[in-house]
Amino acid sequence: MTVYVVTRGDYSDYHIVSIWAKKEEAERVVALTNKERDWDDSPEIEEWECGEEKYVPLWMCDISKDGMIGDVDIHCPYGQMDECRDHFVLDRGDEYLRIYVRCEHKEDVAKIVNERRAAIVASGTWDYNIKKLKKLVEETQYRFQFVNISDPR
Repeated sequence: MTVYVVTRGDYSDYHIVSIWAKKEEAERVVALTNKERDWDDSPEIEEWECGEEKYVPLWMCDISKDGMIGDVDIHCPYGQMDECRDHFVLDRGDEYLRIYVRCEHKEDVAKIVNERRAAIVASGTWDYNIKKLKKLVEETQYRFQFVNISDPR
């Protein structure tokens, strides 16, 4: 059986809007949504087959404040659930953000990670968390430490 999935967005903004059994219903949602929009964020219809598993890997990527990307690796093997949270890491003086991304293609990981990094830097969250992390490391005398992202506001 085919279902019609209405999606919107690209890369880190990609998401499912609704799922329909009939293509006409999905087309109606797209038409109604497009009437209300005056920018290019139009929903699209994807056809998915029910019963066919679609494996989308969870990638792990480290990125520095200035956008230097480290290794990009698959974090969770097929079939595993992910319970990962993005977090800051200090490792022998290096500071970076470890981000987990679920997407189909390795080539898309860098773009998604960089979008998240830019938002975190712009909000002031990067500096706030690194300061918090350095204080924790100083207090505990650990060489390697991480802290989950928190908002300074």
